[in-house]
Amino acid sequence: MIGKISLVLLIILVGSLITNYSLYDKINGLHREISSLNQQISTMQKQSSDIENQSTIIKSQKQEIENLKSKLGQKQPTSIQLSSSSKSITAVAVRPIMVSDGFFQDVQYQGTAMNIKVD
Repeated sequence: MIGKISLVLLIILVGSLITNYSLYDKINGLHREISSLNQQISTMQKQSSDIENQSTIIKSQKQEIENLKSKLGQKQPTSIQLSSSSKSITAVAVRPIMVSDGFFQDVQYQGTAMNIKVD
């Protein structure tokens, strides 16, 4: 009788050990998956941060382009008033000059206008 009880207890003990080991193995597998997911999350957060930085740089460059466009739109040639009865020729000489403040560049134009009047 004691042998049968011992055998039943031994079978229960072996079954418990097998069940515990399989649960332990599953938990370790889940921990490895969680660790892998955490690495993927950190990689994606870094990529997201890089994309935000690039977006900020692009926005600032776009703003600088808009500023340069508005500066170019503001520079208009000066008009020269001539009397309606005179005949004249106007010659204009203009050259572009690159102006840099160390980071941004701008184009300015220098030139002169020459009027030749014929009476």
